[in-house]
Amino acid sequence: MLGGKECDEDIAIEVAMDFLQALFSQTIMQDLPRSLVFRLFDALVEWRQLGSVVGKALSRLKRRFKFSPYAERAIADVLRVWWRLRFGYRNFPRRPGLTVEQSLASLGTNGLFADIGIQVPDSLVMDCVRLCCSLCLLENDPSIISPDVLADDRAKFEASGDQRFVHKAHRRGKVGWDVGRHIEVIPHYRRPHMALVWTGRGRTLPRVVPRRGSVVYREVVEKVPMGFGGG
Repeated sequence: MLGGKECDEDIAIEVAMDFLQALFSQTIMQDLPRSLVFRLFDALVEWRQLGSVVGKALSRLKRRFKFSPYAERAIADVLRVWWRLRFGYRNFPRRPGLTVEQSLASLGTNGLFADIGIQVPDSLVMDCVRLCCSLCLLENDPSIISPDVLADDRAKFEASGDQRFVHKAHRRGKVGWDVGRHIEVIPHYRRPHMALVWTGRGRTLPRVVPRRGSVVYREVVEKVPMGFGGG
């Protein structure tokens, strides 16, 4: 009933503030599910200008809870979370035949977040889009990213790819991923160096200690090809 086509904007905001004030007067706001407040503000901004509604809501919020700063802060925090969840998301339409930069340029990066009053540098937007595209490319490539399983089941999982080993690991509380596990690596020697380690009870005391040199990826060195040239 608070939507823009069904109710005057000022009246709708006053009703919403009455609702929030009643909740706090009964001291139940601390246990109130955020989803209820989210639905209230979702209805307020429907068919209305976002900036106008939020500005009026914050102004009335300060006036209503002038003598209750805790209530004002609590509701304002919920409103900020609602704002980020609802309007921090942006859909990036990837167009076939165009590069990431070309697709993004067609959106007009300066206006991507203008409707919610957030100034985001073009370089940051571009980096975020590149990162998202890279993650999408890696998502279904088991040679780069694969589910982690229990150590006893790793050989059987790599041989069969049976997902029951993944489910078994999840039931045991192990939820993770192997990134780059099957990418070929080069063995090398790590030089001696000083390292910062945490020692003592609970590992709370930092100490700088010397580390010996070691061979990294030693198992690759041990895999010597055999059976060639009559050997």
